[in-house]
Amino acid sequence: MTDLPPDHPAREAALRWLSDLLCLWGLCRNAACRRAQRCARQPDECLARYTPLVPDAAHDGVNAILDGLDRGLSYNELCDDAPEEIAAYEDWIARVQSSSTGGR
Repeated sequence: MTDLPPDHPAREAALRWLSDLLCLWGLCRNAACRRAQRCARQPDECLARYTPLVPDAAHDGVNAILDGLDRGLSYNELCDDAPEEIAAYEDWIARVQSSSTGGR
């Protein structure tokens, strides 16, 4: 997905979707992204800057999700197919959301 040429019309949307899937808005220095709880700026910059900060286990979960999408799996089927990876991804999402609300 991120191998699209720089001038491809779908590239920015695909990168923004990936950024949102990784919840990079929770790490982003742009207040607009944190407020919106989604990528609101330049996803290619955020992916380059913040992807290395996402735990490997969460990356494994995202890879499992992408693989499941390719295979046409439902979320429940994906949870059965890759329970540890999905649990790690869900844990990452919960930690990002908790940090954005001050732990509430």
